[in-house]
Order: sequence, then structure tokens, then C-alpha cells
Amino acid sequence: YQRRVHGGVLDETSGWAGKQVLVANYLQAASNALILTPHYSIACPNECHAILGEAEMELGSPEVTPDRVLEVVRNMTEDFEPVEVAGALVKQLWQIAEPRGGLVPLHGRLFAQWLHYVFPRKCPYPHKGGRGEMEKPSDFVGEVLVSEEELREHAVHAATNPLPESMTRDDFEWMSQWDPEEELVAVHVHATNQPWLRDGLVRTTAALGLSALAVFFAASGIGRCGGHGKDCSDLQSHIV
Repeated sequence: YQRRVHGGVLDETSGWAGKQVLVANYLQAASNALILTPHYSIACPNECHAILGEAEMELGSPEVTPDRVLEVVRNMTEDFEPVEVAGALVKQLWQIAEPRGGLVPLHGRLFAQWLHYVFPRKCPYPHKGGRGEMEKPSDFVGEVLVSEEELREHAVHAATNPLPESMTRDDFEWMSQWDPEEELVAVHVHATNQPWLRDGLVRTTAALGLSALAVFFAASGIGRCGGHGKDCSDLQSHIV
């Protein structure tokens, strides 16, 4: 059931930890929607929107360097505690930027995935396009409830399998679900850094400017009556 609701709220990629519930995805799942219709749903607010919004305000650009991202994110807090960004998180951020001229696109799946690992309780894991379609709980055929006995069994199993104190977060395979495939909401082209695009942009701008002047002269009557020696002083033009 959890695999099919909202594209799956389970992380089953870690051989050490086994199946884990993605809390942020679970909160956004169809089973928690207050209102669910074929066209829209009303569920818990996505707290990651506020995090991304704060980053956009501070960074002021759709593409920025990893160092700038780290500077801004490390100044954020989660549950009144400073956000810790180190180790694999820093490495993954640089890997996002490497094939893109050293810049991290803020409006893509990889940065959203990175935010999920920085803020796992607030930012949902971004499934690839075509996956993660929302399924209504009423459409699922099978058992969806867990008995008290099953809950006790899971609790006992978790208590008898503590993590070694020497293990770090990187050792725990906590980023085992990381997928390097990017999906961008928009592609930002830096024309000034590419001569062939810059020259084309200049020609296009010049053509648009000449077209605008031609429309203005045609609408105002300039040249239409003056060329025939007529008096244009009583003509009026209205440009909409």
C-alpha cells in the first residue's frame, strides 16, 4: 500500500536499515488529504516550500555555486538547531554542479533531492516524472490497517537492533536512494557567455526594434501622407 500511495513513501534501498518510511512524503500522501478529488487535493502544507523560498530570496539567482548554497543553507535552522551540512552532502552538491559549469540549478529534481537529505522531515523525496502518481486509498485493494500485535513486533525488533555507536550517518547508507538523473523545471541559458547565442540575440533584438519602429510609423501616419505633400497636422494616432 505504501509503495503505491503518492508513488511510494518507502525507502527500500538500504541493506543495513531495511524498509524506512519517508516521513515528509508520508505527510503529503493521499491517505492524509483532508479533501481528495480527481482534480485537486488539500493536505498538510509542504514545509519545504518555505525553505526553498528562503534560499531563493537569499541567493537571488536560479543557478548558483555550491559554496554560495552551503553558505545560505548553513545559516538556516531546523527545530531551532543549526543545519549540519558536511560529508556526503557537500560532495553531492558539487556533483550536481560539475556537469553544469559549476552551478547548481535551484529548480530541478537534484537540488530538491539534496534538500530532502538536508531536511528529511520537511522536504519530500522527489520521485522522477512518470513515477509517484497519487492513488486514492479507496482505490487500493487489500489490507491497509496494521494490528496492535504487528506494531509490537516492529517495536521489539527496532529495540533489539540498535545502531553501533561508532557508526556515522555516512556509514548508515542514509543516502542510498540518491538518483543522479536530473529533471529541470526550466533551462536558463547564459547568452552573454556563448558568442554564437549572443550574436543571434543581438540580431533578434535589432529586428524587433526595427519592427516596432515600423509599426509606430504606420500607426502615426508618418511618411504615409507626408510623402504626397499632404498636411498631417490634423491627424491623430491611437496606439494600443
